Amino acid sequence: MSITEKNGLKISTTLFNFINSEVLSGTEIKPDTFWDNFEKAVHELAPLNKNLILKREDIQKKLMNGTKEIKVKRLIKRITQSF
Repeated sequence: MSITEKNGLKISTTLFNFINSEVLSGTEIKPDTFWDNFEKAVHELAPLNKNLILKREDIQKKLMNGTKEIKVKRLIKRITQSF
């Protein structure tokens, strides 16, 4: 896959060309204007996105631990009921 660098971003060349020729075609938005604003949005939202990813990972760990606890409790209950 080829990569195009624009405004400090590394973008798939296929996506870059699609945005420039298909998405922006027929609009009054110039490709340079689009990529300038997109770069600003990406860099502005990057810290928030990173925090959300960390929060999601924490929630997933808690869910996995909770699921394991439930399975262990069920297993203990079955074992104790058989006595």
